[in-house]
Amino acid sequence: NVSGDIFVTPAKGGQARCITPGIDHSITWIEWHEQGIIYGGRHIDSAVLGCIDLEKGVTRLISEGPYSINGTGGQQVEQISIARNNTFAAIRESFTEPPNIHIGSLDDDKWRQLTDLPVDKELFPPLRMENKHWVGPNGMPVQGFLVYPPNYEPGKRYPLFLNVHGGPTWSYMPRY
Repeated sequence: NVSGDIFVTPAKGGQARCITPGIDHSITWIEWHEQGIIYGGRHIDSAVLGCIDLEKGVTRLISEGPYSINGTGGQQVEQISIARNNTFAAIRESFTEPPNIHIGSLDDDKWRQLTDLPVDKELFPPLRMENKHWVGPNGMPVQGFLVYPPNYEPGKRYPLFLNVHGGPTWSYMPRY
């Protein structure tokens, strides 16, 4: 597992070189591939898949969205399993989407759901969620997910539970 930027060093030795300068997300997983370095990462409120073409020095986003990919807790690294034909497989979930196996392509942002695992909607009702962004007192941008209680009624008062977590490196990701 990695977190942050990616550096490469010549096999013969020498100075390490950052190949992800200026990206707006943290890298959490990498794998060498014929297209370059395929990586998973986290933007402040979403999962990211990308590819770095070392010969051209270009970084290309494959996919980005408000979901989690393959994992829970500290082991959640947005890792995918890649086949030789550039197809990948992953377990994807979000606040409103239960974990299911999806396939996609390294060539575009089209995911296709392969499984449809049953969910007891009475035991696990669909969540109402809002992605909130604001500026803290010190000028620091802050992001949070406001998750409403089941059977929420506007105008009624509810207790607020706050789960403070640093990031964006190991930020809280949308999970079912």
